[in-house]
Amino acid sequence: MKRNVIVLMLVMAALSSCSQKENSSSSELSAKVVATESQTSETSTETSTSTETSTSSSVSTTSSTTTVLTTSTALTTTTAKITTVTATTQPVTTIITTTTEPETTAAPETTEPETEAPLDPSLTVTDYGVVWDCGGVCTVTFPLSWKDRIYVEGMSVYSKKCWEDEEGSGRLFSVDLYSAEQIAQGTASCKYLLGISNGKYVFPITATDVNYNLQNPELHNEYTNLANDLQNIIPNIVCNSSPDFTPINIENYTQSNYIQSPHMDGTWMAHDDIGVQFTPLVVFDSANRTFGFKKDLNGGYEIGAFWENENIDSYSNSTYWGDCGLIFMNGGIYRVTYYPSAPVTMNFETLYGDNAISAYTFEYWNDSKSFE
Repeated sequence: MKRNVIVLMLVMAALSSCSQKENSSSSELSAKVVATESQTSETSTETSTSTETSTSSSVSTTSSTTTVLTTSTALTTTTAKITTVTATTQPVTTIITTTTEPETTAAPETTEPETEAPLDPSLTVTDYGVVWDCGGVCTVTFPLSWKDRIYVEGMSVYSKKCWEDEEGSGRLFSVDLYSAEQIAQGTASCKYLLGISNGKYVFPITATDVNYNLQNPELHNEYTNLANDLQNIIPNIVCNSSPDFTPINIENYTQSNYIQSPHMDGTWMAHDDIGVQFTPLVVFDSANRTFGFKKDLNGGYEIGAFWENENIDSYSNSTYWGDCGLIFMNGGIYRVTYYPSAPVTMNFETLYGDNAISAYTFEYWNDSKSFE
């Protein structure tokens, strides 16, 4: 019996060892399958189990003294068949095609450079200032700072701000031409004689009345600043037809009616020809601001205009002398001075024109003011 038990134990140990080996082999295979990362493996395990069962019924042999129990232990053998299927997948290159709608690129916006308001065609910007061609009569040079501040129309200059606020307002000055006869009748306010053009006298006529909106401080400041600059601009205006003429300050000469004593009204005869049948004559009619010059017996009087010097009343004695007025005649300009001596005489100075009248010294003759 002991022998049988020992045999049974050996058999069981053998079975146990086999089972452990099988389990170990299965674990090793599973580990190998899991460890293969570079391949994509699909493992299909088919397990076929065949069980063979052998049963022996216990046979008991009974003798009189010994009962022998023979046990045949059914041995179940499990055979695991593991089929490993390895699928090797070639790397798949996936090409993704993205169809992009063509972008519509808008034409770049081009911003035209801001252009300044065009200057009047009569204005030209130079390195030294803004030059105004005033109707071909004269050339006026304004400071560069005036470039966008003035508006010109015809022969007149305006403050641009004032003009834009109200058309026709903000006049600074105009350039006007007068004949000698028109000067005798009187001109607008002017401080300079700019020159001579085609026998006429060129004057810058400054504004004497303000015709812009005085309630607007911006307009007032702009106009005042421009007007103050005129004292530096007007004396440098060039008259195109008499470029060698230097503008004359005439603000000391008055167009008013006759100023009291001493005066020059009457007829004056050439001093050196006194007693001769005829001598050149000059006539003053201060009340009408008219002047006449008769060169010879057969000729008529050349008529001009006369403006008195406002200081004429100071010329009362031999200690202070000065010119008495200006003569405008035949496209010329003359300065006249008289001397209240004995005899009373006068001379003419040619500022522009011929020397016909300035060639003589005249002596007072009578109080006639006739031009016949």
